[in-house]
Amino acid sequence: MGDAQEADWLTKAATELSLSVLDTHQMVCPEGTCHMISGDLVMYRDDNHLSAMYTKSLKGWFARELTPLVEQSATDNP
Repeated sequence: MGDAQEADWLTKAATELSLSVLDTHQMVCPEGTCHMISGDLVMYRDDNHLSAMYTKSLKGWFARELTPLVEQSATDNP
């Protein structure tokens, strides 16, 4: 199954279960192109795993994206 098909399947399953989906593609492959280097950071440690340093650099982005989802979940499930 290709990445697009897998993403469609996962999004559909999440929607059916009323789960939120956090799309990391925009951070990892902006404008549809996956680069090996972002700024001064190597993004991948091999052909499909992000490097530890790059994932650490995404901390702020994940905090911004996940905080509203967690807060909404807490409100929906007191």
